[in-house]
Amino acid sequence: MNQIRKSNERGLTEISWLKSLHSFSFGNYNDPEWNQFGPLRVINEDHIAASGGFRPHPHADMEIITIVMEGQLKHQDSMGNGSIISKGQVQYMSAGRGIQHSEFNPSDIHSAHIFQIWIEADQKGYEPRYEEKNLSRKQGKGWKTILSGKDIPDTIHVRQDIRLDAGIFGKNENTSRTIHENRKAWLQVASGKIKIGEQVLEAGDALAVTTSGTLKIDPKEESELFFFDLF
Repeated sequence: MNQIRKSNERGLTEISWLKSLHSFSFGNYNDPEWNQFGPLRVINEDHIAASGGFRPHPHADMEIITIVMEGQLKHQDSMGNGSIISKGQVQYMSAGRGIQHSEFNPSDIHSAHIFQIWIEADQKGYEPRYEEKNLSRKQGKGWKTILSGKDIPDTIHVRQDIRLDAGIFGKNENTSRTIHENRKAWLQVASGKIKIGEQVLEAGDALAVTTSGTLKIDPKEESELFFFDLF
């Protein structure tokens, strides 16, 4: 059965500089019903206060995607990469056999709002790698592929059999997605409000789809959506 993951039922980490909402078990938050979804291991929605951030810490064998919704994020890693990504940008880091990185909000005035996503790599021990990409935020109907396990031009190539599409849709600009046999999907409402059948999903809500067929999406206000095609 398809299942809604309500925003207000996610795990919460809240400290002086961070409010982080966890779709799946993460850190001190443990929910056996929501450990992961296929290879999708983490979706954290983070609000980082001015000058706040994560000190250097390690990762391995995860494909890590950061989508900046508002503000900026400064990244530095043990491969020598260092940059500031802003609203409308996507950062990809394949941790491979091991990497350390830090993430900070470089502004001393404005907070930052990001989604960070972890996907299990299809095998262990890859060479680490890093990439950045602008995320299309145009108005109107249409999905844009952001990353994929296949070599698709103008997308980020990740080390797993997945695909992430993003799009912004205005009120009543209906759209649909097809879930194929032996596949599943995760639809994340990043902002706005949508209706799927009789189900209403608002900002922060998600729908875990385990049945094949067509998903008809009716935006009730301008909405930004992330759609993960998974195995």
